[in-house]
Amino acid sequence: MTVLQALPLPPLAGTRKRAQELLSALPPTLKGSIVTVDCRGLVAATQSFADELIKVVLVERDASEMRFTNVDDMKFAQWVDDRAEFHGMTKRVKVDRRP
Repeated sequence: MTVLQALPLPPLAGTRKRAQELLSALPPTLKGSIVTVDCRGLVAATQSFADELIKVVLVERDASEMRFTNVDDMKFAQWVDDRAEFHGMTKRVKVDRRP
């Protein structure tokens, strides 16, 4: 299993296009990989941004796991959980909620 370097999110993460731009830095196939998303600098995001991350990384590129670290925005954490459930990927998504 390959653990990829953390993918840092920008302060404002609002569109699917922005998610696609960030994900372009990752390999086209992620089978057997763990992708870590660093949410440390995130101020605001949208549900569609969270959906695009999960759809591309887990569904299309088949990563084994996606970890969201340093999550302060509880709304974003809930959107990640919701979109993971929608795509049937709940067991493959971990969200590290910071108090």
